[in-house]
Amino acid sequence: MFKVTVHQKDLYDAVRHLPKNDKNMVVLDQIQLSITADTLQLHSTNLDLHYVTQINCMTAGSGSVLVDAKQFQSIVKSTSGRCELSCDSTTLAVNMSKLRCQDPMDMPCIPDLPGTPRHSLQYDLIYPFLTLIDVPDKYSLSTSDTAILLDDNKLVMITDGTVLTILDTLLPKSSHRLIPKSALLFIKKLLKKTDSLTIQHDVATLVCSIDDTTDVYARLIGGSYPDYPMLIPERGESIHIPKQQLLSALKLAATVVDKKYVGSNFSFVADTLQIETCNPGKDLYTTDTISVSCETGYTEQWGFNTKKLLKLIRTVPDDVVIFAMPTESEMPVLIENINSYIMPMRV
Repeated sequence: MFKVTVHQKDLYDAVRHLPKNDKNMVVLDQIQLSITADTLQLHSTNLDLHYVTQINCMTAGSGSVLVDAKQFQSIVKSTSGRCELSCDSTTLAVNMSKLRCQDPMDMPCIPDLPGTPRHSLQYDLIYPFLTLIDVPDKYSLSTSDTAILLDDNKLVMITDGTVLTILDTLLPKSSHRLIPKSALLFIKKLLKKTDSLTIQHDVATLVCSIDDTTDVYARLIGGSYPDYPMLIPERGESIHIPKQQLLSALKLAATVVDKKYVGSNFSFVADTLQIETCNPGKDLYTTDTISVSCETGYTEQWGFNTKKLLKLIRTVPDDVVIFAMPTESEMPVLIENINSYIMPMRV
């Protein structure tokens, strides 16, 4: 039927991360191998996600088969050098190992998005956005945990009610559509710094293409979502804080906080910022003073969730972090470098 010669590393990289089958359907435990001239295409799905990737390799013949995904992963992982794949109608041989083939007609079809334009996203923009997605215990969608909204040329994410992040894109305008968190977590696993990323979507499906060799198809969901524009305050004073000093202070503060005492107090007085963190339960206290730059000498006190703020600051690509303070108290504070708002808290 066909024969394929491919480097083990290329093949293992392609099958290393596959969508998790959480639906207990046997066909979703399979991976589809399709051979055309000098190309091996791999397709795996759990119905919510479709993962399709292509490898350039030496081929003879053509055809398509289904094999058990976990067995195929295990065999490829234990192989070194080159992988020789050969297939008749019932058996796929991978070097000295053999797998039973199934009819590829049983595999769910890859979604088709005819005529929808592709739009590029820069790695430096999208990866910090992906980094802010907390890894869930299991793939699920919950606006009280992390929800990602595709809306009006933007990707909008609210993380556990504490952080609001808005990523401006060149995506076409769309009505409110929710992206399952599992899709972006899966893309995050695949994405490397040298990769290019393009996105296209219609009303039902989002497609993320990595380096024009890998496509991830995600089912979009219509549903309710917090009215996030209401959370965006009127901008006031801008404060410039050295990133490394702020990181050092927050890392120290993070050693003090626990599940009961989660916050740090930020006292802005003229050109200084004092960060105080107290944990009475452990009789621990830290304080740091940082010189900052502001326009008029800002004086105010704020409380923030220490670990959430630390996670945000780590994603800032610049040497100076810019806090855009709201004109009203108890409104979110904007971290301008990454267009993320963090809700204040009482400390």
